[in-house]
Amino acid sequence: IDRASFGPIMCAYYGGRAEVRIRRTITEVIYTDFKSMYPTVNTLMGLWRFVIAEGYQVSDGTDDVRAFLASVTLDDLQNPDAWRRLPAICRVRPDEDLFPVRTKYDGQVNTIGLNHLSSEREVWYALSDVIAAKLLTGKAPEVLEARVFTPGPAQEGLKPIRLFGDDRYQIDPQKDDLFNRLIDLRDDAKACGDDRQLAIKILANSTSYGIFIEMQRDNAPKKETIRIAGPDGVFQSADSTALEQPGNYFHPILGVTITAAARLMLALAEAQAKAQDLSWAFCDTDSLAIARPGDMDRSTFRARAQAVIDWFKPLNPYAKPGSILQMEDVNFTGDGELEPLYAFAISAKRYALFNIDDQGRPMIRKASAHGLGHLIPPYGEYELAPNVPAPIVSLGKLGVRRWQYDLWYAILSAALQGTPDRVPLDYHPALKKPVTLRYGATSPALLKWMEHYNASKPYAAQIRPFGFLVGFQTKPAIQCGLAEDLGAAPSKRGRPSKASAAKPVAAFERDPALAASRVFDRVTGEPLGREVMQTYAGALTRYHISPEWKFDRAGYAERGETLRRRVRAESVMLIGKEANGVGEFGERINSTTTQQLEIGAVK
Repeated sequence: IDRASFGPIMCAYYGGRAEVRIRRTITEVIYTDFKSMYPTVNTLMGLWRFVIAEGYQVSDGTDDVRAFLASVTLDDLQNPDAWRRLPAICRVRPDEDLFPVRTKYDGQVNTIGLNHLSSEREVWYALSDVIAAKLLTGKAPEVLEARVFTPGPAQEGLKPIRLFGDDRYQIDPQKDDLFNRLIDLRDDAKACGDDRQLAIKILANSTSYGIFIEMQRDNAPKKETIRIAGPDGVFQSADSTALEQPGNYFHPILGVTITAAARLMLALAEAQAKAQDLSWAFCDTDSLAIARPGDMDRSTFRARAQAVIDWFKPLNPYAKPGSILQMEDVNFTGDGELEPLYAFAISAKRYALFNIDDQGRPMIRKASAHGLGHLIPPYGEYELAPNVPAPIVSLGKLGVRRWQYDLWYAILSAALQGTPDRVPLDYHPALKKPVTLRYGATSPALLKWMEHYNASKPYAAQIRPFGFLVGFQTKPAIQCGLAEDLGAAPSKRGRPSKASAAKPVAAFERDPALAASRVFDRVTGEPLGREVMQTYAGALTRYHISPEWKFDRAGYAERGETLRRRVRAESVMLIGKEANGVGEFGERINSTTTQQLEIGAVK
């Protein structure tokens, strides 16, 4: 495949959509998610044809796409045949159009928001995103060019396989759609009580998206000249230490169209909720928390939410009947009855779902560990916090560790008591320990942090490549940042304090207190005392007010409904794979061509 074609295609790549619409406000919801989102959109678009094909063709579909976009309605997307038209990308000139926008909304970190974009610069988007923009706003974006992808003939020599060596689990790649077949097989296995349904679930998830967008990054010891294919398909050269190669199954057309179709599904759910005079509290890749308006009685709310769910029945491609949008188990009691469920969402992927007991206390049903997973637990699963009741479901079902559950209990309790801005962080004595963060020596730059530690030790006792180490936060850097962010008097300018300039690390140790006794500055090698290190309580001070800068009315102290920003982009910057760069401060010029917009103005 011509690598130059990857430029326009990868510029249309964005990940799953994750947003908060009702922020830091207790809201009654019905929590829904799509059945096997990625296998489902794969099946609807017929992408298995691309997987088994001997290549693919690209054709100019500008006129057809413009005509389709001009006439398409919500009801048209209830027809599975319409989804076969979605493997395409469009070059558009945005004019207040609702598109995914990747940029540094906070001036520091790239993130993606669904916002009203304007730009003189032409930008590539997947056809699914262009359709979603029209359905959510009523305005069709201006399509300058559309490239439509069709699969070539099937590869020769494809043979049926039997999963687990069992005839009941046979898949014929020539006759079956793998994505569809796997979900049908899993449904059958679940109905029979066959534990292999879990293996089938893993197989379906691992083959339906990630491998098609896999990009392997390596950090070269010195800069090398790389070629970058841009949105115009023209190569340019750059010198970089960040080297990237596509994975064995890399197929950018699939990676781009799969995620875009999933975002379209969420747009359809949002539009249907609006048609029923309902709102939503948050969404996350394949889920939507449909919100009850304050002036609507509960029975009406549930009936209208069910109407949203039922709208998706015609799109079910599986043998098992029902809608592909489903109510999650957290909505129900053990007896299968609907129970009032509440959401408290802080920012993208940072939320909790809970019931309220007869004493007005939260009973957490699901919670997020987003923004907490990099911290080593301050205390163990059985070192219980006083006055925090045990979870009503297992921690595995909640999706968090015990210390994270305790933090969410404190956050929700404060919100229920009417003080969501003031969350006490003295509910467990271990929160006074220095906060420790786990790092891996996964690059030469990170391994270099341990030069002083390794210098006097034999090789067997050193931190070696891919070994673990521990990092710490320093007090003034955190506290000064907090004061400025919240609008207080700015910190003193000039030379940073000794504490804020320190770069504390230690060899890996699970006990934060023991790790803190062995800490040293990774630059000077000098030992450091606990007095310069931030505590868990200090590090968690802002967790419950984390801003959502990609939207308006989502600052630290703000609550209620967020608003989509109006963005004017002045330029496009090409970036590469960012996930591997976490914790590093090196080059960011890479050989893939995902686009980041340089914002000229945000309103």
